[in-house]
Amino acid sequence: MRSPNKMLVGCVVCIAATCLSASATVTITGDPTISIEPTGAIAIDQTVTISYVDTVKLSQADTFSYAVTWNCYVDGTLNSNFPKSYSSTVNSSVTTYPIGSTSFTFSESAAGSHEVYCTASGDATPTGGSAQGISGTTNTETFTVSACTGSVAIEDNEQTSSDAAYISMDYDLTPSMNPPYSGNQNATIGPYQGITGDLTAAGLDIDCDGGNNDDLPEQDPVITETSQTPSGNAITFQYSITTYGYSWDDCTNCDAPPGAVENVQSVPMGPSVKTVSFSCGEN
Repeated sequence: MRSPNKMLVGCVVCIAATCLSASATVTITGDPTISIEPTGAIAIDQTVTISYVDTVKLSQADTFSYAVTWNCYVDGTLNSNFPKSYSSTVNSSVTTYPIGSTSFTFSESAAGSHEVYCTASGDATPTGGSAQGISGTTNTETFTVSACTGSVAIEDNEQTSSDAAYISMDYDLTPSMNPPYSGNQNATIGPYQGITGDLTAAGLDIDCDGGNNDDLPEQDPVITETSQTPSGNAITFQYSITTYGYSWDDCTNCDAPPGAVENVQSVPMGPSVKTVSFSCGEN
């Protein structure tokens, strides 16, 4: 009959051998993921960048070689950049390493919701073990392509005029576009003419009887947005601008003072039409 003490020692040796055997094999797992740029709303035909990577994890630090094939799908259809294969030997002793860490680009011409996902498959061979399969499907990224929309804030900006009878007006246009445009595309149009109503400066202050014509109210030029026309990833805004001048009647009585007039009024001129285009999405 065996001694109980001898049986216990034998089991301890057995367990130790099992642990030693397990530690000699380096196991590998993978975690393929993707990310998308830009985030948020994307414009029609705007470049979309998908970055993909399979972060391989070793159960203990080791060197290894790998060969992996990637396939990436947009709305369930294999992207034209794929399949794409990667292989290499990782010479430094590591516990984690990115496999196939790169990106591809594409654009979508259809507004709406779209999906992207990728698959990775292949094998890796650690120095401390045999070849092991690595595979998996990434997270699915959903992005929205939006038709170009927008609005424009208009701020008047009066300029110094060389003639005190007239107003010289610029208009500063500040667009708010969706999807947002990354650059500065503010615009200034003008100058456009209005009147100050100062009849002395206009040389129209004396009436036909030798008295004073009354000054008129000041009248700025008037700008109005009349239409928006989408075109790809831009919108052309059309503006109607009405400018103002003076009108009067000449005197008919022979004894009227020189230069005298009557019935002085402000008169609209135009309107003129101005178009300005603003972009959506990245520049």
